Amino acid sequence: MKNKILKWFSVIVAVLICSSCDDFLDTESKSTYTPDVVFSSKVYTNDAVIGIYSAFIATEVWNNFYYPFNTDIEIQEFSTGSYDDNERRSIANYVAESGNIGLASSYNAYYKAVERANLVIQGIRESALYTNENHEDHEVMAQYLGEALTLRAYLYIELVRNWGDVPFKQEPTSSDGSNFYTGKTDRDVIYDALIVDLQEAIELLPWYGANSNASHIERVTKGFAKGLLAQICLNRGGYSFRKSLKIERGSDWEKYYEIARSECQDIIANGIH
Repeated sequence: MKNKILKWFSVIVAVLICSSCDDFLDTESKSTYTPDVVFSSKVYTNDAVIGIYSAFIATEVWNNFYYPFNTDIEIQEFSTGSYDDNERRSIANYVAESGNIGLASSYNAYYKAVERANLVIQGIRESALYTNENHEDHEVMAQYLGEALTLRAYLYIELVRNWGDVPFKQEPTSSDGSNFYTGKTDRDVIYDALIVDLQEAIELLPWYGANSNASHIERVTKGFAKGLLAQICLNRGGYSFRKSLKIERGSDWEKYYEIARSECQDIIANGIH
């Protein structure tokens, strides 16, 4: 009798599981932070922007390149008499090869940070909190967009400084893989795009101390964006070792030098910094 009861109980459970299987698989996690959820809240959007900042503290980003440390007053060694660890010390000692672990990990870390910035920029641009200029949170969302644009520009100027012509993506990675492999983009094209981004960011960002969201020196503000724009313009108009294996100056260098001069004058005249 006991075995019959257990058998019928198993059948009932199996029927219930099969009949409710579709409903079970269609449920959504209430703890999932999808883009429409994140960018419908200024609090969550701020968290997403902080996620870009957090990428900068990774060892592979700001602490992985030892270019300045082999000079007439400093030297970097791995162990006694060894100057090649196939990582960042090799970079400092000019013995890095294509298989260097430090080069690969740093390259990947920079693009991970770029991806975060791309997600934030797209998310804010599509958010009703930003597109509706009458929304009470429009101003703070605009500031977050300015921060994300500036941080992405900073990441790309570092990539170009370290690798020259690099892949240039201004949108998140597509799930269909259509933009997985984009090839290299000429650095002048990258600089020109970053200049446009920073000019937009400057209009969106407040000066340091202008409001409660700009009261922390650790956050990007208008002065920082202007300074970064000046630096990029100097790079754009300056000399660079190019794929032609020649050191050549960028085109229209006077125009870019004038932008740099103007931005620096604004920072000085404002007096905040």
